[in-house]
Amino acid sequence: MPRRTQFPWYYLILGLAAIGLISRLVHSPTSFIIPVLVIGLVWYFYKAPPRWFIRLVSPSRPRASKKPPKKKRKKHRFQVINGNKK
Repeated sequence: MPRRTQFPWYYLILGLAAIGLISRLVHSPTSFIIPVLVIGLVWYFYKAPPRWFIRLVSPSRPRASKKPPKKKRKKHRFQVINGNKK
């Protein structure tokens, strides 16, 4: 039953983290907002990249030129030549 003893520590650490974030937001909002904006932009461009970036990163595959059709093979590889027996 060690899991029940971990819950108070978990909530204590979460509470302290929340207090720290709120105090940072109150004292210097720019130091909190700028990283959030940067992370938000990175996430947005990861989920919906612009079209020019997609073309830049993965260019379309070059189209293969049409090869001349191969000559059809005969059904039999070897041909029997009638010869004269002596």
